[in-house]
Amino acid sequence: PLLPTLYTGVYIAIRNVTGATLMNDPFFVARVMLIVVNLVPLLAWWWWMIGWFERERLGGWSLGLLSLFIAWGTYLSTFVSTLNNHLPAALAVGVSLWAIDRIAMQGERRWRWFVLCGLATSFAAANELPALSWLAAAGAILLFVDARRALLGYIPALLPVALAFFLANFAAHGQWNPAYA
Repeated sequence: PLLPTLYTGVYIAIRNVTGATLMNDPFFVARVMLIVVNLVPLLAWWWWMIGWFERERLGGWSLGLLSLFIAWGTYLSTFVSTLNNHLPAALAVGVSLWAIDRIAMQGERRWRWFVLCGLATSFAAANELPALSWLAAAGAILLFVDARRALLGYIPALLPVALAFFLANFAAHGQWNPAYA
């Protein structure tokens, strides 16, 4: 229920700016929502990932192949045409992987990377239950690299999304357990 709640905020913004409603203009509203919540984030993620690959100073072939894989080697582009939980979860995993790269590979031990990783992994897990395993793996990596910052930065950053997830679930279903539990 957390993601639909967030999408409701986007719908309210569209309604307030354009005056269009789902009842009166369903195709227009749906298209604008898909552009705002799926297409723009996916394009931004592709641009950001390719920039990340370029900063790694990969050779031309490696950069080209990785760029092609990011754009066309996954099902992410197919998820743009529907409101779904897969695309936001995958993008959140990508953000958390980037934060881990900054921490573990680049040696940056700033608190913001640990917090960003915690927010991203918890958002991924809130959208895709199997991403709980990534949340645990990311936490283990960060504990190994810098236990203090992992305990004081990563783990507390999991809490806001977890709290929002359970509150949205309770508001939607009247119970704390997810509907699929």
